Amino acid sequence: MALIEIRQLYGGQRGTRVRGFDLTIEKPEIHVVLCTSISALDELVHIMYGTALYRSGHFQVDGKNAIGLRNKEVQYITMDTYLFPGFTVMDNIFMASHEYGFMTRKKIQRRFGYLMKETDCAIPDMRVDHLTAEQKKMVEVLRCYAERPKLLVVHELAGNLSYRNLMWANTLFTNLKNSGTTVLYLTSKWEDMLKIGDSVSVLRSGKNLGTFTKEEVLATPQKTYYLMLGGQTMASLLDSGDGGGQQDFVNTIVSGVKLLSQDSDSENVLKFFMRQVSRSLKAANSIVYVSDRNSARVRFISGLDFHGDELPLIKRDVVRQISSTEELFYTNYLDVHLGDLLENRMNISMIHTMVCIPVKFGDNYLGLLQVYFDDDYAYTQADKDYLSAIANELAFAIESFRLKGRSVLIQESHHRIKNNLQMIISLMELQKYRLFQNGEYVKAEHISDTWDTLVNQVKSIASIHDMLSREEETDSIIGVDVIIRAIRDFYAGEADIQTEIERCIIPHNRATSLALLVNELISNGVKHAAREDKRLAIRLSLKRCGESYSFIYHDNGPGFPEGFEPWKSKGIGMTIMQSIVVEEFEGGFCCGNRSGALIEITIPYWNFV
Repeated sequence: MALIEIRQLYGGQRGTRVRGFDLTIEKPEIHVVLCTSISALDELVHIMYGTALYRSGHFQVDGKNAIGLRNKEVQYITMDTYLFPGFTVMDNIFMASHEYGFMTRKKIQRRFGYLMKETDCAIPDMRVDHLTAEQKKMVEVLRCYAERPKLLVVHELAGNLSYRNLMWANTLFTNLKNSGTTVLYLTSKWEDMLKIGDSVSVLRSGKNLGTFTKEEVLATPQKTYYLMLGGQTMASLLDSGDGGGQQDFVNTIVSGVKLLSQDSDSENVLKFFMRQVSRSLKAANSIVYVSDRNSARVRFISGLDFHGDELPLIKRDVVRQISSTEELFYTNYLDVHLGDLLENRMNISMIHTMVCIPVKFGDNYLGLLQVYFDDDYAYTQADKDYLSAIANELAFAIESFRLKGRSVLIQESHHRIKNNLQMIISLMELQKYRLFQNGEYVKAEHISDTWDTLVNQVKSIASIHDMLSREEETDSIIGVDVIIRAIRDFYAGEADIQTEIERCIIPHNRATSLALLVNELISNGVKHAAREDKRLAIRLSLKRCGESYSFIYHDNGPGFPEGFEPWKSKGIGMTIMQSIVVEEFEGGFCCGNRSGALIEITIPYWNFV
């Protein structure tokens, strides 16, 4: 008798994507069900879970019906989260256990401690509704790990966990297998097979096209991937030697996956894909556009090493418009509107024919794949399937780098929090020293002013930390103009602040210092340059001058007092400026008057960016 058996399973809904699916698993293993259609996988897991109709067939564990069964025998980790929000992490992990009602609180706590130590997990024991979405998914993994079911069904876990935590979960799945659990891993990502699977079944057109061991897949990975695209059976492929252009095309996927596992630079991997696609389709060039989730930014990676103005780039709004569809977009030189699609109409002569297809990960549109030809090209259904497969892999590559980047940024964020807290403590100590250095009675008004200054300094640090925490890009950089605008907005009601900032970027580890510097400049202006006869006006400018950046502050106030020497100033603002500009950025600054106060800061290029 088979351990797990699915026989002729047909979905019950109209237009079902599960049509006679078969699967037999004889022993505990990690078995990957691979399918390019996310909808088909979603329907299959919901039929097994008991939340979708099925017309015929059966799903059994140890010869017993398992459809809708969720107990010690069968557990699920789906794209949805099933936890009790009002209960703690510990309660959610052990509540499903049949022993829960017979264990003392002390025993449950002891088991919880053992579990967290065994799994190397540091999630605090708090109410789960206070956890992040990723932490909740990790709690589900821990619950299933503690339960040790006969069958664990996992559906598309990659989209819910960071790269680091995904590797952590895969380790637990391997441990479960070694203790007798069968893990059924449903995914649309071919790479998951290489990472974790012992064997793989390919779901295509509602059926299982074949089940293969990991060794068979590694021996002929091109053949396995071809099955996902709707190709023939493995045996006929091996016998016929079918390959040619189709196998070359699939080789693109295999080589790209290997590069993805070895190279940490997203641009290198995506450029490799673009060059291989162009070569396989005999295209003039291929370009992938990657959209930022939180802004209107779109970056491009081209197979050709040309500047943007030398390429027939698609307009940003057109990229988003095409990306929001699920259809392949086709046009050629006969289309009178072709030039309207491009950033530069002068490059229209480079395109004879062009096809575009959205790059999608789950329900999220990540960008667009553009392939253009300098000759006639008419695509077939097979070509459309191939381009869809490439777009699928591009989506995986982009999302993988985002997950890796997010994991790195989380570590950087913890480091930034520590540094920022230390900076706040230093500012408080410095303010305290300034207040009481003479040992005299300090007026309440003076304390209030000092407190307001400190609050603004902390606000500037918090604002930049918030921006950095919300960054989606894997590159640890941020625009200087974004930082300056954020600080400027704090003082919008107290001064007219104009900015003229040359576009440049700065590493995250410099951003907080720059924010604090800008805050001190504006704060000092508001405090000392305000006039009763007219509204304070401040102008900030930043431009590159050779190997340095010149940052200028200018206001319309009374200016610096005669004989003012910044190096002898006891004010905290000048102390902070000296610390940041001179000691951290290794630059210099000078102060003077020109119809108001003028401060010019010079920072070496390489110490700034």
